[in-house]
Amino acid sequence: METITQDKHMGPHIGMLAIIFTLLFNAGLYFVISFSSASPHFPGPWESEEVISTYFRDYPHAVLMCAFFQFGSAIPLGLYVVNFKNSKIN
Repeated sequence: METITQDKHMGPHIGMLAIIFTLLFNAGLYFVISFSSASPHFPGPWESEEVISTYFRDYPHAVLMCAFFQFGSAIPLGLYVVNFKNSKIN
């Protein structure tokens, strides 16, 4: 008689990875998004070159923190994709 065993997926829980990605992504946006018209906001690609360069010159800390958290959120996103794909294969 042959027994069939199912291998349990051993990666991190994909729900937890999704939550971590969302938190890190939104933490990065916190530094550059403002919902009031008086506060400075991250310039869009349609803005003039002067507006963009002025923002990056005047707010380097906000830009660096945004980049840090955005790139940091790429790690759990990559792990999520790999684990989701592997959990569907097994």
